[in-house]
Amino acid sequence: MVLEVVGQASRKPLRIELIPAEENDSNIAVIHVAHDLTEERAVRSQLASTERLASIGRLAAGVAHEINNPAAFVTVNLGVMRDRFLAGSARAQEVLPMLEDSLAGMDRIREIVRDLKGLARDRSIDVVDLGAIAQSALRMATHETRGRGKIERIAEDGAIARVRGARIAQVVLNLVLNAAQAWPAGRTENRIVVRTRRDGDRARIEVADNGPGIDPSIAPQIFEPFFTTREGAGGTGLGLWLARSIVEEEEGTLTFHDEPGGGACFVVDLPAAPIDAMDREPTERGARL
Repeated sequence: MVLEVVGQASRKPLRIELIPAEENDSNIAVIHVAHDLTEERAVRSQLASTERLASIGRLAAGVAHEINNPAAFVTVNLGVMRDRFLAGSARAQEVLPMLEDSLAGMDRIREIVRDLKGLARDRSIDVVDLGAIAQSALRMATHETRGRGKIERIAEDGAIARVRGARIAQVVLNLVLNAAQAWPAGRTENRIVVRTRRDGDRARIEVADNGPGIDPSIAPQIFEPFFTTREGAGGTGLGLWLARSIVEEEEGTLTFHDEPGGGACFVVDLPAAPIDAMDREPTERGARL
């Protein structure tokens, strides 16, 4: 048996291994070995921060593209309206739709920047809607997945948890990108389904794909740090390890299973918050990262 505890005297994190003695040894009941986890935890935290920033770096070009699209038509609309006002030909029925489009474009830009800022830093623990968290992560992954396959989001009621929303968004983003990178090139039926739901006292996020699935020969290794099957394509081998580490720090589990007909499904299982918990939180919290 292996336990991770905090030492009463040292207040340091410890990993305790309990090893039953041989049945014929009447003098020793249990052998235990304690390992100080302070340095390991520090290295893990540093790796997690590094991978999170690396994810942002990998998404930077896509985020710039996502911002440029709405910024372009906002610029065009403003130019057209300026010219019409200068020429004295501006009419409300023509200008108002352009203003509405421009406002929608600016909302989209603000949304992208908010998602990126939320991903870049840890936040305090809040009651969050896992459906909103998943939606934010999918917006961040848009540039990586657009045109390569279909992504479907299914949000059921009651999928709320008291967690660090930005960190769970990082988990969903990692799982979605991991699934998208496994899509066979040129196949039109590529699909990822992200589902959030409540099951009793558990809140779950499921990321399922119809890709090639996980080879049973490597299944025991996929959560190990630095293990990757995409080394030549820039894989670091930290994505799934980081995802599981984050989920475990939030007192949850990350598991996977094969999907019927092919593909894999990763399941983030977290302790659910009470149904009315979000109603008791300040208005702005819970829906934001």
